[in-house]
Amino acid sequence: MVKLMNKTLMNNLVASVLCNKDIDITCEECFSSAISGICKDSNKCRVAEKTVEQLKYILTSIDENVFLNACPGSGKTEVVGMKAAYEINNWHSSNRGGIAFLSFTNHAANVINERVDEFCIKKSNYPHFVGTFSSFIYGYISQPFGYTITDYSGEKGDFSLKLVDSNIQVYGSGWLNNYKCKLSRVNRDGRTIPIYSNQIEYDYSKKDYVVPVSQYKSVYFKDLYNTDSYQQYIKRIRERNNKSWLYKLDYCLKCFDNDKSKFLKDGFVNFEDMNQVAYNVLLSNEELSRLLSKRFPLIIIDECQDLSFTELKILYELKNTGTNIHFIGDLNQSLYEFRRVDPNYVSKFVECFRELNLSINFRSCKQIVEVIEKIIPSDKKIIAKGPDKLGDSSKLYIEYDEYDNILNTYQSIIDKCGIHNSETVVLVKQNSLRKKLNNISSNNDKHILLEAIEYWKTDNPEAKRIALNKCGKQISKWFLGSKNSFNYFCPNDIQSKFYWRIFLKSVLNDCLDCSISETEGIKYADWYKVVRENLPSIIQKRYDLIKEHDNQIRDFDKIFKGRWFNAKDAKQFISRTNIGSKDDFEIMTIHSSKGCTFDSCLIVSSIDGNSESGHWKKHWIDGEGEDCRVGYVALSRAKYQIVLAVPTLSEDDRNVIEQMGFKNYKQIYI
Repeated sequence: MVKLMNKTLMNNLVASVLCNKDIDITCEECFSSAISGICKDSNKCRVAEKTVEQLKYILTSIDENVFLNACPGSGKTEVVGMKAAYEINNWHSSNRGGIAFLSFTNHAANVINERVDEFCIKKSNYPHFVGTFSSFIYGYISQPFGYTITDYSGEKGDFSLKLVDSNIQVYGSGWLNNYKCKLSRVNRDGRTIPIYSNQIEYDYSKKDYVVPVSQYKSVYFKDLYNTDSYQQYIKRIRERNNKSWLYKLDYCLKCFDNDKSKFLKDGFVNFEDMNQVAYNVLLSNEELSRLLSKRFPLIIIDECQDLSFTELKILYELKNTGTNIHFIGDLNQSLYEFRRVDPNYVSKFVECFRELNLSINFRSCKQIVEVIEKIIPSDKKIIAKGPDKLGDSSKLYIEYDEYDNILNTYQSIIDKCGIHNSETVVLVKQNSLRKKLNNISSNNDKHILLEAIEYWKTDNPEAKRIALNKCGKQISKWFLGSKNSFNYFCPNDIQSKFYWRIFLKSVLNDCLDCSISETEGIKYADWYKVVRENLPSIIQKRYDLIKEHDNQIRDFDKIFKGRWFNAKDAKQFISRTNIGSKDDFEIMTIHSSKGCTFDSCLIVSSIDGNSESGHWKKHWIDGEGEDCRVGYVALSRAKYQIVLAVPTLSEDDRNVIEQMGFKNYKQIYI
């Protein structure tokens, strides 16, 4: 029926539900006379401004499965919010259950909630649910029913599962030692390092366990098992036990089965366990799946490209027992390969869905959309509707040998373009590069406490985090504590990471309240003298915050005895650290920029192709899969301008980048 409607009729249908518009007047007449409602703070009718594509989805039946394929900048968040309000306002019977509107971050869920509040006439969303996918799974399946398949016996009648972060650190005789796996991992030096049950997860798509090989990286066990270092580890075990058949692959996987079963049986789950528990609950209890499908006959999922294999299996079970599903997203923006998310799984899942498209990009100008389409070509044309404000300056490139001058060059470009720093972002693939550009260097600890105080003076949240890290590193040295940056170098003997952060924050605040914070026009030797006179008493006073959480008795006279400041620059004046401030650039990883919009984006390529998905040519242009998708997401954040910072180009590479429409900034501004 929607296919046969013209836009006027679509406008009338949507507006009559969202704002009770009289069918006999136009949306424009309704808007001109409105003093309240969804358009009161707008300069035009919120319904009439929607495109036919957007209205078509809002009016799509809830009794069919739909995939809304939304290009970057297509206003899908607004559309999802309006769809949610339209269906909630139209919902007449609580006997039909409700709709679940799901996304993957609290921020995204909050945005949908805000749109519902704007557009919805009804005061309550009940019986509907707006939240994250994990909160839905945890609240409706894993938590209330998980014990039935984990064999958890509960505690005093409480069968709630306890979520354990897979990155939590294990110190000393921590309780997680009870869940140490039978198998260990092996580092580069051949040393064995324990694996704990909260760190492993089972991948149904590969029928294999994923295990950590470092603090930040995990791999499939079958791949790890076949490495030379791991085979040497297995060989040593066999020789020690004089049994050549020990620890064959199937046996190793069985060991992980047993380790994970013990963890689950005691009522613990990590994030991925929570999904797998939910899947197994539905698989073993078809009646429950049927009841959930009656409770939620429709599930609408924003950013569907971020669904993992297990999450899709959960939805498959609900779909089989009656739930209709609407997927909204852009498969080209799937960036969670490290979570084993594969957009091909989503693509296969929606093969039998009705596909609708949002093909108009309202965010970016035509020059930027042309680049996006070259990164990942498609037969579905993206229509650029963003204004062109900068002409030849829309796509520029900067060449660099070192990262040092990139930001200064970018500053001069946006100054000449009339773009304020607050409307820009610097995008990088790796956190290590983000830290370099934030002027953080793990080797630059010459005046670490001074830097901590300078960073703490700013209003920049990232600078505040840096300050806590530097302050924690210095005080941990005095406490003979941790060399690990996790939790701001909290010493192993201090049991509360939370109170350690409060302690550091209080010390830094006290430093700002006294003469320690005065650095302008002061020599290093004079500043260190002031610190020596004031800081010991500050630390001793604030130590009361963590004293009861500390396993050590601290001898402060010993800690502060001797020359604990080494001021080699004694006679030089303090040079102010180049720190973040309100007007400095926001530096983000490409992953964290998803969903964001900026007037201008500086995208910094890694210096060579050895990085992970970070090189402009090897990965973003010539790469495949997620390598290309990283470039696609980065390039689609900008409205008016992309500035690409690339390592010094060969003649061939210069031809490649200029054929994509990028101009050397020197041709325009120098």
